[in-house]
Amino acid sequence: TPRGGGKEAARLTPEAALKAARKALLKLSDRVPYDAVKTPQDKVWEHFRRKVLKADVVTLMERLIWFMDELDPCAVLDSWPPLERAFRNRCATLLQGGGDS
Repeated sequence: TPRGGGKEAARLTPEAALKAARKALLKLSDRVPYDAVKTPQDKVWEHFRRKVLKADVVTLMERLIWFMDELDPCAVLDSWPPLERAFRNRCATLLQGGGDS
């Protein structure tokens, strides 16, 4: 990570942080080949892209969870499943209005 990344991220406005999160999700999804996802149709991924570009925080989290669901289990590291469960639990808590962020 770049030096001071955490401090710089903390200085972002909420809108700038959301924009950065959208960009990060799209960048990640662009790196995944179609043979590593369950639904390899262009129109599905164009729809995903459009939704992410306009997403508010809740919609972005929903799109991230959808993206995770699309990944073929063979395409992820063996160490991911326990981390994924914890991540999904945190997302669920936040989507239900709990948590501190």
